[in-house]
Amino acid sequence: MDTSYNERNREQRERLRALVAGLSEADLARPLGDGAWTVAATLAHLAYFDTRVAATLEVSLRHNLPRLWWNGEEANAVNEARTPGWRAMPGREAAQQALAAAEAVDALVASLSTEFAAAVAQERPSALERAGHRSAHLDEIEQGLRAVADS
Repeated sequence: MDTSYNERNREQRERLRALVAGLSEADLARPLGDGAWTVAATLAHLAYFDTRVAATLEVSLRHNLPRLWWNGEEANAVNEARTPGWRAMPGREAAQQALAAAEAVDALVASLSTEFAAAVAQERPSALERAGHRSAHLDEIEQGLRAVADS
């Protein structure tokens, strides 16, 4: 099985680490896109979903239970319900949680047996390839911060 996702996860985790290290409190409070989310809320979102993937994998490993994945509609409902809490979270805490969650899920994914990882890959490739979700939101944050710097 191709496990190159581990390297992509590491690259995006390091990109996240470098980004959060350079963010000021004003940067963390900066609105993104339509203004519904801030930089910090976006980081809290990343932390939540990395933690959810890790918990799903851990429960399945520990108790030999089926993995319960959300579809897009369910994930959108979670985003809508959790956005107020993510917006209320202190920016630095959101940044720290995003990095800690990325480290934890990446370590767990890298430790999976080939058989288990292959089964997960059949069900939900993005559970192994955390880099894609991370990269999309890091792009959004960087673009939002560039737009402010350019104005």
